[in-house]
Amino acid sequence: MSGVEIVGDRSRQVAVDVGGWRGVGTYAIDSNTGIGFIVQNEPITGGPPTVPTSRRWETKTGDVGELVVTEFDAARRRIAGTFRFRAENASGEVIEVSNGTFSGTLFIDP
Repeated sequence: MSGVEIVGDRSRQVAVDVGGWRGVGTYAIDSNTGIGFIVQNEPITGGPPTVPTSRRWETKTGDVGELVVTEFDAARRRIAGTFRFRAENASGEVIEVSNGTFSGTLFIDP
């Protein structure tokens, strides 16, 4: 799942890989779950995106957060929930994302 916000010539993206998820439930985001987040903030140039490592935050090992799927309708492919996590960039700067929400149609790659 991912979401993008565009403000002026900048974009912010939050993405989550929920490989192995089983529907409604709480999933720990840690080094053992296979769930990872990337947060980016980059200029929109019209070409392929490039993200300097100082503007890219990723979850690292350890207990970094939680993903909660509160609703899932398989027939309509609707999903909703909340998330929170801690991520770090190459310079060691840490950001905390809290009170994140998601809802929408789930795309399933055939």
